[in-house]
Amino acid sequence: MANYIYITLDTAAPGGVAAEAKGGGDTASRIIPISISCSDQDKTGYEMKIWGTAEAINEEDANWEPFSETKTVTLADGDGLKTIYVKVRDDVYNESPEASCTVTLFTNVPSVSVSAGLSKISKIPGKDTTVITCVPDDDVTAFKIVAADSADALYNDESNISIGTAGGSFFKTDDFPEITASGSLEYQGEETVCAAGNSIIFTLKAEDIENASPGDGAKLLKVFVKSAHSGKWSE
Repeated sequence: MANYIYITLDTAAPGGVAAEAKGGGDTASRIIPISISCSDQDKTGYEMKIWGTAEAINEEDANWEPFSETKTVTLADGDGLKTIYVKVRDDVYNESPEASCTVTLFTNVPSVSVSAGLSKISKIPGKDTTVITCVPDDDVTAFKIVAADSADALYNDESNISIGTAGGSFFKTDDFPEITASGSLEYQGEETVCAAGNSIIFTLKAEDIENASPGDGAKLLKVFVKSAHSGKWSE
């Protein structure tokens, strides 16, 4: 029997610990996967703890769990920038410095204000066109303008929306940019986004309205916009 033993002293913290939110920096879902990395070759017995989430707001709320390269977490309530923190410890409890990643949560439903240059038009040249100005409160990537039977109609509620059949008419969903058969669209913003507070300006012809809703009378025209962040349509 040997009269000696070897004891390994290890005081080095795990190295190269990093965290990353999968899928990029913006999300419309509170439940997201994050990836965790550590440059140590052998991670046998390693553990991690994660906070800055709905499950653990602060570090003292988080528990150590077996190390994994992927973890699904739930973001805390409320839209805005979220920071998720990670620590890794080795099999003798040396702890790494905290690593973090950020993600911006967008769950909002956008809204849009609408105004018309003329509230009454005819088919007579000079009075056959009105200009509709739409101002969203969020960055938007698409819009839809429809003749609706109810102000409560939703963007995909075909039972309450008259869909025009004329080719190129405005009564459909379109990403930016779009030019209609008889009107035109302008907007202020980047190539595929109309920024919040800027204007979507739509030229509307009498024939467009008649295609969607035949006959004289007041027509309920409703505008929908799609959020660039949450991907949701206005109501």
